[in-house]
Amino acid sequence: MHVELLRCQLGRNPRLNPWSIVMCVVWLMVSACGTNEVADQSTEAKALVLTESVRIGDEAEGDTVFFNNVWDIAVDSRGRLFVADFAMFGFHVFTSDGSLIREVGREGEGPGEFSIAPQLYVGPQDSVYAYDLDSDRLTVYAPGGDGLAYTMKLPTDENSGARPTDILGSLETGLLFEYLRTSPRGSESEIDGMLEIKLVDHRGQFLRDSLVLTPSMQVTTISDDGFSIPFPRQFGRRSLLAVGSDGLIYYGWTDEISIRALAIDGSMANEFAVSHVSVPVTSEEKSARAAGYPENWQEELRQDMPDTKPAFNAMVPDDQGRLWFRLSWPEGALETEWIVVEAESGKVLA
Repeated sequence: MHVELLRCQLGRNPRLNPWSIVMCVVWLMVSACGTNEVADQSTEAKALVLTESVRIGDEAEGDTVFFNNVWDIAVDSRGRLFVADFAMFGFHVFTSDGSLIREVGREGEGPGEFSIAPQLYVGPQDSVYAYDLDSDRLTVYAPGGDGLAYTMKLPTDENSGARPTDILGSLETGLLFEYLRTSPRGSESEIDGMLEIKLVDHRGQFLRDSLVLTPSMQVTTISDDGFSIPFPRQFGRRSLLAVGSDGLIYYGWTDEISIRALAIDGSMANEFAVSHVSVPVTSEEKSARAAGYPENWQEELRQDMPDTKPAFNAMVPDDQGRLWFRLSWPEGALETEWIVVEAESGKVLA
């Protein structure tokens, strides 16, 4: 498997996570007072076509680095790429032209060791943050991944039981982490818990709690042999969160492109919405998604699927004050469409 930047094939995995679906555009962008009014995708917006810039892992080209299942990608100010893949415990470091610099990490529970492929984030000063979701451990490297700086264990919220699930940003005062409060066992709710953002200091102590509190995602609960089994709802809605280069926290429920932005003190900083055309879920798509489950569950799963797809399924901030939204695609599409929005005004730029 190779990583192709920037043109991506559409994923078929219905359970893709929010950090893996943005990996192909998170680091390369085309250069070029809050409102809650709906912005139209007008003719003034530019049409951008993203074309391949770098390819890594192409056997036909003689590459010696190959990937199994890319989990996350980050980039620093010098264009170096950091790629986490399930084939290794740690991550690869590449130059901007795709040449391998080094491999970082190994399997284990000590400093610089990982139990799974980590989630990656590059801070404003190019420090590299690698978060091991399985062990709740954050490992921080000097710029470029050159040397281990420190590791720390992320705390679980003793009151709500929320666990850290992703690192979203680095501030002078601390680190912004996404936390998940799971639903009580046996809950019949269609929502699987709540997502929140907490500010954690560099010793792993909470500084600010619940800067954002929003539903995690829709689930379908199947009852079988006396057990209630929740699954992510196929074509269901969920919350996406991101921290922009302006330090604001952006979040929205994917039923529509309606985004809120909060300052680090929790105050509302901005709000905007962008119109979109709903993409239908066909009967064939519902059957294909249900086919991967036991036969006696399939009809119930089909009935619980919505008739339209989420408005968007990825939200990526860039370093020029813009947000990129990946729109849902119709059945059979071979390319994916993004819209580029000015974060301050909500105006569609491209």
